[in-house]
Amino acid sequence: MNIFKAFETDIRTLLGDLAAEGVLPAGLDTARVTVEPPREAAHGDLSTNAAMVLAKPAGMPPRKLAETLVERLRRRADVTAAEIAGPGFVNLRLDPAVWRERVRDVLAAGRNAIVIPRPWDFMPGDVAAFLLGRGVSGAHRTEVWENLTRAEATWTGTLGELEGRAFSDMSILLIRALRPMPTGLEGEV
Repeated sequence: MNIFKAFETDIRTLLGDLAAEGVLPAGLDTARVTVEPPREAAHGDLSTNAAMVLAKPAGMPPRKLAETLVERLRRRADVTAAEIAGPGFVNLRLDPAVWRERVRDVLAAGRNAIVIPRPWDFMPGDVAAFLLGRGVSGAHRTEVWENLTRAEATWTGTLGELEGRAFSDMSILLIRALRPMPTGLEGEV
């Protein structure tokens, strides 16, 4: 499950809790509630329309419902900020640890991961140290690309060999699944 679907499920659970507490009417249809990236990255990591789509059926102004959601969402350890945008959208900023754990989850699911490191504290060597410290195999083939106009990666090796290496701020990290993933291309063996 991706992070957007996970938070969508959590917000639906929160809405159910609010209904059980009598803050919202019981039986609200939450099918149109979504969680997605905000239109502008400066507004946070996630955005939900929950207050906008439920305000009318709940019989309350969207902004009032958004205030209730924000108050509850700010209590979560994985949310560093929750803010109302416009008439009632809710934008969330997540603790960086959430994203780091997602990389581990992607690899555990047997998928490739592409990581755009954060220059001030989460560079390729730091990503490797974090993942190795969480039990991810050091055998994952790994590439660091510092110049995307070149045909070859700047560095290739394993996740275990990457730990502690330094790269420029403008790098992208590719961590391959332990077993090659099918590409779906014709003629693949």
